[in-house]
Amino acid sequence: MALSMCVVYDVVFNTNMKSDIKITKIKKPLHVHDVQRKAWRSYRLWRLIGLIILIVAFGVGSYWIIVSSELMRFESLEIVGANQLDEKDIKSFLEYRIPEKKWSSSLLGYSHFWVWPSSWRKEDLKELPHLKQINFKPNYKERKLVAEVKERDFLGIWCNELSGGADCVWFDEEGIAFESSLRPDGYLIFNILDQSTSSRKLGEEVIDKKRFENIGVLEEILRSSDLSYRRLGLTSKRDELFVEVSNGPRLSFSLDFPSRYVADILDSLRRREVFSSLTYVDFRIQNKVFYK
Repeated sequence: MALSMCVVYDVVFNTNMKSDIKITKIKKPLHVHDVQRKAWRSYRLWRLIGLIILIVAFGVGSYWIIVSSELMRFESLEIVGANQLDEKDIKSFLEYRIPEKKWSSSLLGYSHFWVWPSSWRKEDLKELPHLKQINFKPNYKERKLVAEVKERDFLGIWCNELSGGADCVWFDEEGIAFESSLRPDGYLIFNILDQSTSSRKLGEEVIDKKRFENIGVLEEILRSSDLSYRRLGLTSKRDELFVEVSNGPRLSFSLDFPSRYVADILDSLRRREVFSSLTYVDFRIQNKVFYK
């Protein structure tokens, strides 16, 4: 459907045979779909403007909530589970480590919830080797950060025979040295004498993981066999374990493979009542045993 429009020409002739032409021009014909197109363009323009305003407002609001407001910041840091270490020492350590570990701390600040990770383990805690793990749990309602501390448990003592005397450290079930110790007397406490010359550093493994696991298996076998031993140690190459049994032979084991059937063989020798008269029992060859 079109709206009628036209161009009218008014011509006036004067007596001198000259004509004056007056032209009146009216707009082009206007269709309904042209009106609709203009309205749709205007709607899309305002919708785009509104969307931009909304995005800018959301960005500014989010920035204020995350960076500038106090809603995302805690007022107190609570330490839970610390028995061996003082809470003040742990807090001082965390205050020192967070700016070093997280670049965002320079932007958001130490007290921002998002600066803190969910947990720390091993490499993050080398400065405090007593700590095995720290889990961080934000409490937005009470505006506090809870640090759940898990400390290492004392399993045994590892000693190295150095020129200046024995260098001993406590280690845990993962084989991590975490505290200096005096050399123990006897074997009421599980302890190992390492004949290598390298000392153990706190926060590091006393020996590689696989060999440490084999030591744990052998120590459990010895305890379950009710054997009383005077000395338990490693050779200088740290690949063999030897045990000096009280009123019995010297036992030798390889740490490169698990020693199977050790308990059965020891029980068999003890039942035959020849165990105390033996000089050694050698388990260093896989699937074989030698004794004399």
